[in-house]
Amino acid sequence: MIFLSYFARSVFLIFWLIFFLNFFMPLVGHWSLTVTCAGLLLSTLHFSEFVVVQRSPEPIRRSTIIDVMSVLLFGSSYWLPLLEKRDLIESAIDSLPEDSIIDKK
Repeated sequence: MIFLSYFARSVFLIFWLIFFLNFFMPLVGHWSLTVTCAGLLLSTLHFSEFVVVQRSPEPIRRSTIIDVMSVLLFGSSYWLPLLEKRDLIESAIDSLPEDSIIDKK
């Protein structure tokens, strides 16, 4: 899973590098328009993903500008490990035995 996450992040970084370089040195043929449209679509999808995750009943944490930029760059490969970590912590807290001595007092 970790390898897949790093691979996805690498692919996203390469794509965004091509996307931004396309504005300064346009690609030949139809590739320029294709990369531009794909980048705009992907940034719209990633931004909507950020809004959905932040409006969830149990947000992961307060969002910062780093979170916004990371979601725009990496999408779900940024949020999924954080969601899994939150769920793991919550399940560990729920599995703790209750202290009955404190409850009796």
